[in-house]
Amino acid sequence: MRIAVYGNEFQEAHIEAISDLLDRLSSTPGVTLAFEAGFGAYLMRHFTLPPHVILPSPIPAGIDLALSFGGDGTVLRTARDVAPAGIPVMGINTGHMGYLAATHLDDAATLASIIIARRYTIEERAMLEVVAENPCTIRLFALNEVAVLKKDTASMITASTTVDGHFMANYQADGVLVATPTGSTGYNLSTGGPILAPGSHVIVVTPVAPHTLTMRPIVMPDCVKIGIVARSRAESFLLSVDGTSVSLPAGTPVTISRAPFSCRLIRLSDRLFIDTLREKLLWGYDPHAKA
Repeated sequence: MRIAVYGNEFQEAHIEAISDLLDRLSSTPGVTLAFEAGFGAYLMRHFTLPPHVILPSPIPAGIDLALSFGGDGTVLRTARDVAPAGIPVMGINTGHMGYLAATHLDDAATLASIIIARRYTIEERAMLEVVAENPCTIRLFALNEVAVLKKDTASMITASTTVDGHFMANYQADGVLVATPTGSTGYNLSTGGPILAPGSHVIVVTPVAPHTLTMRPIVMPDCVKIGIVARSRAESFLLSVDGTSVSLPAGTPVTISRAPFSCRLIRLSDRLFIDTLREKLLWGYDPHAKA
């Protein structure tokens, strides 16, 4: 088993547990570790890494699993790297909410045995492909959402939006986002969009602070292609892909569609989507209710 190891560089409270888990994995016959360069260098400042290699970019064939130490942002970054190769991602929460994480680091011995025995479930999570012509082609992928947004100091934008080439609406708003079911509990939820169950073959288009209150989120099949052209007095706008933003000139065409591959997200067999809603978002939570 070849395991890729990703993470963020805020692990001081979890260094001993990470070291314990990695030692247990690397000491198992047939298991080899490959580290993301930056994370590997960070860990080496705290302890001696077990035998390993450094991951090249793009990620090579033959990786069986990617571990992602951190919060949801780290899982999103890991997914961006490994999803095109079909590599499953196990999020190990060392951050705050850890909504996308499969587990935590409370028991390294148990977690190592789960990983080695592959006692987990893999869910196929749809991703988005976004293409912007500026004038060179920018092509990026998102597990959560793609958002076209005004700049911080600018007035609202006008986002002319089409569906499969047919005009849908001119959104006068702070922005408009397109989210997957996985991303529906993130930025989309905070802007008033609906929660979508994983596995639903849909996307949601949600305006951000629209000027007209009747401009509401709309759920569509994920086979459609969304086109957005943003215009702004600031002569530019932000294209945000899973929270990473790039500034583009106003009028740049942006096209959003389902990616040709999915993110293979690991969850432990006894955890369901509704469990995560209750535990992480306190959704429908009543401390006095009985199951």
